Amino acid sequence: MAEFQTPARYVLRRILRAVLATDSDFTAFCVDFYPDVAARFSNGMDRVQKASLLIELADASHLLSDLRKHDGVRVAQFERQQRQPDAPKQNPYRGLASFQHDEAHLFFGREALTAEVFQRFESLWETPGATRMLTVLGPSGSGKSSVARAGLLAALAQSPVPGPDPLRFVLVKPGERPIESLARALVPLLPKDATELSANRQLAVEKLLADTHEQGLRRFAADLPKIDRSPLVVLVDQFEELYTLCKEPTQRDLFVRMLLHAASDAGRQVSVVVTLRTDFIGETQRHHEQLNRLIGAQNVMVTAMSPEELRDAIAKPAEDAGQPLDEATIELLLKETHGNQGALPLLEFALTRIWEGTQAGKTPGETLHEIGGVGGALAGVARNIFGALTDTEKTTATRALVRLVQFGQGSRDTRRRAPLSDLCGRGQDVDTVLAVLRKFSGEQARLVTLGGEPSEPVAEVTHEALFEHWTELGDWIKKSREDRALYDRVLEAAKLWHQAGRPAGRLWRPPDLDLLRDYQRRKPEDFGELADEFLGAAERRQKTEWALSLGAVAAIIVVLIVAAGVYLVKQQELAQKERQRTQEASAAKESIRQQLLDAYVERGRQLVLERSNPSEGLLWLHRSQEEGSMDAALPDLLDSALHAAGTPRAVLKGHGDSVRGATYSPDGRRIVTASSDKTARVWEADSGRLVAELKGHGDSVVSATYSPDGRRIVTASEDRTARVWEADSGRLVAELKGHGDSVVSATYGPDGRRIVTASEDKTARVWEADSGRLVAELKGHGDSVVSATYSPDGRRIVTAS
Repeated sequence: MAEFQTPARYVLRRILRAVLATDSDFTAFCVDFYPDVAARFSNGMDRVQKASLLIELADASHLLSDLRKHDGVRVAQFERQQRQPDAPKQNPYRGLASFQHDEAHLFFGREALTAEVFQRFESLWETPGATRMLTVLGPSGSGKSSVARAGLLAALAQSPVPGPDPLRFVLVKPGERPIESLARALVPLLPKDATELSANRQLAVEKLLADTHEQGLRRFAADLPKIDRSPLVVLVDQFEELYTLCKEPTQRDLFVRMLLHAASDAGRQVSVVVTLRTDFIGETQRHHEQLNRLIGAQNVMVTAMSPEELRDAIAKPAEDAGQPLDEATIELLLKETHGNQGALPLLEFALTRIWEGTQAGKTPGETLHEIGGVGGALAGVARNIFGALTDTEKTTATRALVRLVQFGQGSRDTRRRAPLSDLCGRGQDVDTVLAVLRKFSGEQARLVTLGGEPSEPVAEVTHEALFEHWTELGDWIKKSREDRALYDRVLEAAKLWHQAGRPAGRLWRPPDLDLLRDYQRRKPEDFGELADEFLGAAERRQKTEWALSLGAVAAIIVVLIVAAGVYLVKQQELAQKERQRTQEASAAKESIRQQLLDAYVERGRQLVLERSNPSEGLLWLHRSQEEGSMDAALPDLLDSALHAAGTPRAVLKGHGDSVRGATYSPDGRRIVTASSDKTARVWEADSGRLVAELKGHGDSVVSATYSPDGRRIVTASEDRTARVWEADSGRLVAELKGHGDSVVSATYGPDGRRIVTASEDKTARVWEADSGRLVAELKGHGDSVVSATYSPDGRRIVTAS
C-alpha cells in the first residue's frame, strides 16, 4: 500500500493510535526507540500532544519501520484493515473536541475566516512597533479554538511568517495557575537533555518566568536556538479561564504583563494569539485596561457561519471520506443549526454519531431520528449514562456535576475545573466520585474531562452546551444555586480554618451557623468530611458558650435570692429592736449591707480565680467597690481581675523609638508597625514573633499599610518617599520618589495595582504599585495634604488638606 511508504502526518497519527493502544505503550515505545523525544515529555502532556511531538521530531519512514519492529503484528493488521474495501473508515468528525493544527484536512467552512485571521496576523508581524497580539473573539461554541488551531496555526505551518523556516508553536490553557501552565507548555522547546527530568525542567522554567516578572517569556524565547529564524507563537486558548479559574490577582496580572511585554518586543521573537469568549470582554476592561484596548483594536470576530459555509462543514468531510450524506439529512441539519452559533459543537457531535451509524449500516436519517436531532445528541448521551447509574451513583453524579458549574453573576453560567475532593459528599472519598465521573468521560461520551495530578485529580464539564440541552441538569443547577453559594462559602472557610490549625476564632457563629445547620439538616449527604468537621466544631463551641452563660446567670440569681433573704431577716430584727439606740440600728443595717457586698465579692472571686472569667468577675468586684465594700481582699481581687481581663495577647517589642502606627494584615494573622526609628516591622499577631524588618528609610516611618491581598506593604516616611516591600521577606520592591516634603500616608487601591500618597508638599500622587512608576500628580491644595484614599470601586480618590 503506497500510503504506508511515506505516510502523511494524519496517517501516522492513526497508525500510532492503532498500534500503541495505551499511554504506557506509547511511552515505552518512545523510551526504546526515541529516548531523546521521551526525555522531552512533561507530566502535563496527554497522548495527543506526545504523538504530535514524536511526529514532528522523527523521520516518517523510520518511524513506520520502528513501529513494525515494536509490534509488527498490529501494524500488519492495521494495513490489512485499510486495504479492505468494506472496512470502517476513520471518522472525519471531531465530536466535542476542537480541531487540532494537524487536522486542517478535516476542517471545512471556515476558509474565508482563516484567511482573514492569517492576514491580520501577517499585518501585525510586518507593522513596525506593533504589539503582535491577535485575539480571536466569539461566543461560546462558535469554534474559536478550531479557527485558531486548524485554521491559523495550520496556515502558518504551511506559509510561515516571515518564512521560510517553520515557526514554533505552544498551546496554553490558563487554568487555575496560568504561570505554571505556560511553563509546562514551554518545556518541550528546551534543548534535548535526557539527564534532566521533565518535572525539574518545568520547575526551572516556572521559576524563570516568576523571577523575571514581565520579561520572563521574552527572556525564555531569546535563549532558544535559532529563535530569530524560527520565532515562537504562543496560542492562549480559552483566555476566559484567567477570570473564571485563576483566583490569584497577582499571578493573573503577571501572566498578562508577560504576554504583552513579549509581544511588544522589537526583536519580534514572540507573537501571541488569544481566543476569548465575547461575554468576557468586560472582565478585561475591569482588570486589564491595556489588554482591553489591544483586544478592541486587534481582533477577528468568529461570526455565525453562512448557509454555504455550514453546508461545507456538514457535507465535505463525509464526501472526502467517500461516504457522502444525503441531501435530506444535510437540509435537516442546516435547519436545526443555522442561526444558532452555540449549536456548532452539538452539530459536530451529532455528525460524529451519524457517521458511526453509517458504519453500522444505518441511514443518516435513522441515526438523526434516534439521537433526537442536533440538540438532543449530547443530552441523549448524558441521560443514557445517568439512567444506567445506581441510586447512590445518581446522587453522587448530580452533586458533582452541579459543583462543576461556575455560577454567572449577571452572565451565563460557565464550566468550573474543581478538585475531586471538593465534589465529595458525606462518607465519600475521591475514588468513589472518580468512579462515577469516569462513566461520563469515556471515549464515546467525553461529557466530563478528568485531569490533574495523581495526588489531586480534577474534573470539568467538557462543554457548556450540556447546561442548556440536558434539561434535568439545568433544573438541578437552578434548584441548587442558593445552597451551592452557601456550601462554597463554608468549604472555603473550612479550608482556611484547617490550614490555620483549626482555631476556634475562625469558626462560624449565628446567623451564618444557623443557615449552615439548616442546610445540613435538609441535605446531610452534601457535606464532605471537612465541611462536616467544621460544622461540628462550630456547634460544640456554641454549646460551650451557652453552658457558661446559663451557669453564670443561675449563680447570679442564687446570690441575689440569698442576699435578699438575709436582708429581709435583718430588717425584721431591726423592727423588733426599733427602740434601741440609733447608732446600734445604723450599725446593724450597715452590717447587712456589708454581708450583701461580701456576697458580691465572693461571686467575683469565684469568677476570676476558679472559673477563668475575669471580665464578668470584674463587674461584680467593681460594683462592690462602688457601693463601699469593706472586704480586705477586695483591692487584691480587683488588681487580679484587671490584670487577667486586660492581659495582651502579645507585646510587640523591639523598635528603638516611638511607634507611629500599627495595622493588621487582611487575614488578621500578621501586624505591621511603623516607627520613628526609621523602620517598619512585621509581627505574628498571635505570638508577637518578629517576621521581618523593613529597613531603608532615611527618616521616621509614619505609616505602614498592607495591600488588599496581604502580599505587600507600602510605607510612608518623612524622608519624602514611600516604599513597597514584600510582606513575608521584607525585600524592597519599589521606591516611590518625587515628593518635595514628608509623605504622611500611602494607601493601596482596591485592586492592589496602584498606590496613592499624601504629602506635606501640598500634593497627592498616584503610582504603579509594582514598578513605582508615577501615574498622576494631584495638585491644587494650598497646604499640606494629610490623607488620600481610594473610593471602594477604585475609580476616584479623595484628599484632605
